[in-house]
Amino acid sequence: MLWLISNNEKLYPHLSESYYFMNFGELNLGGGASFLVHNIKSFIGSGIKNKIIALFDNDTAGLKEMKQLDNLKIPDNIKISRYPDIKLAKSYPTITSDGKKNINGIACSIEMYLGIDVLKNQPIKLKGYENSIGKFQGEILEKKLIQKRFEKKVKNKEIISSEWIEMKELLDLIIRAWQ
Repeated sequence: MLWLISNNEKLYPHLSESYYFMNFGELNLGGGASFLVHNIKSFIGSGIKNKIIALFDNDTAGLKEMKQLDNLKIPDNIKISRYPDIKLAKSYPTITSDGKKNINGIACSIEMYLGIDVLKNQPIKLKGYENSIGKFQGEILEKKLIQKRFEKKVKNKEIISSEWIEMKELLDLIIRAWQ
């Protein structure tokens, strides 16, 4: 999530002090959708009054875990969402017989929002089937390589808008959460 801080400062410098992101890496915190559900329940149970935005990946695991929150009374200070559907994912290379698939809701982890220039059409591998929501789970290959490419991109001072489309959509979702 440090990527979002960097992007917030690049794309929305006037808002960079308005949003704070949990630092999973530095504190060696567990990640993933089930951990997010646990945190949301902890925040609700402890009565935290700060405004919180809980974002799930736009994938099968995220959608499955979000369902666990359906019957909870979520306080007004907590917004729950998933990463937005993106055009890039509507026909994305997968390791399947047909070669391309709409991976919105199946395999859109944070890496899918880092830009086509860093993804370089790195394919999605479909793996286990999740019966509870009737979908396969997908995972992008070479995540570490994509993340390294993105770190180089962030260091570049020039912003080329076509390389930030998906990240801008994600940041716009965060900004609109309280409007």
